[in-house]
Amino acid sequence: MLLKTTADLIANWHFYKSDYYILRGCVATILQIGKQSDADAILELALRKSLGFEYYQLLPIFSKFGNKAMAARLFAAYFKDKKLKDEEQEGWLELLGELKYKPVKPILRYYAFERGDDYYLCKSAVLGLLHFDCGDIQTEIQSALDFTYQKQAYFPEFLPALAAKLQDEGAKSTALANLYALGAKSSNSFTSGIVLAFGLGGEEGAAYFQRILWDEFWDITDTGVGILGSTYRVLCHLRLSFGDLYQEILTISDEKKQGYALSRFLRLLEMKINDIDPRHHRHESFERLYQTLYAEKGQTLWDLGKKLDLETEADACTSQLRLKIQYDLLSTNFI
Repeated sequence: MLLKTTADLIANWHFYKSDYYILRGCVATILQIGKQSDADAILELALRKSLGFEYYQLLPIFSKFGNKAMAARLFAAYFKDKKLKDEEQEGWLELLGELKYKPVKPILRYYAFERGDDYYLCKSAVLGLLHFDCGDIQTEIQSALDFTYQKQAYFPEFLPALAAKLQDEGAKSTALANLYALGAKSSNSFTSGIVLAFGLGGEEGAAYFQRILWDEFWDITDTGVGILGSTYRVLCHLRLSFGDLYQEILTISDEKKQGYALSRFLRLLEMKINDIDPRHHRHESFERLYQTLYAEKGQTLWDLGKKLDLETEADACTSQLRLKIQYDLLSTNFI
């Protein structure tokens, strides 16, 4: 039996697809309390209708409930002659990579290594490849990294993420060190892939990520480029606790550095609050996080925000967090 939300979405698709927030609300509900039958019904919708940009909002449903059969049908519908039918719908590249659908891998290789001139195609292809064993493309990855080092400020932004897939530990260690040196002198517009390489690069990569987390030069929460999204992906992958991050900020003695760190934390917290995928919150519920942020009088998020002239931002996040708690507690009654 379908959720009423799913049935309404399908019946009123022509209306729902035109409003970003209504469609997002429907997708969030399906992700939170939906079942495989809901995802299967949305798949039929995606295959039956001519999807425009709104296709992108349906991807999380296929990501959570996807299987090989679903991947095969999406592949047949949206790919032809070893390419995307519509290259403006690049999100299918990452999705089918996430579902580990092997027939898409050669296509991911093409868009990652031969279409680096297209930001979105290259990005989605690289993100898709990260879900595969890349033992057969080690030479291509190394060549792409060498190209990155040579170009320095002008290279496909997400290609460096593939350093995490190098299988020779010595080569990976060298690549991570080179990327750290490169990122230290590069614009934030070119460091999203480097941040991902750190986050996905094992213990050594994670150590580099911890090093840049509060570093003022590495503005890894810059909202004007893609690096904020990459940073949040790494936090989810490493299962880092926002509560623990906040405790770190409380220990910073330099007020200027503490203010910078809190500003960065608040941007990431907003990302977490706006993330509708429940899989990303399993290791730290919003209720538990709120209790941590408001555990000790004088050191609450609001108190620290007021002290560091970030009261407005802290108050906004607190209000959103409280609403998120109510939504989550309500949802648990239907799961």
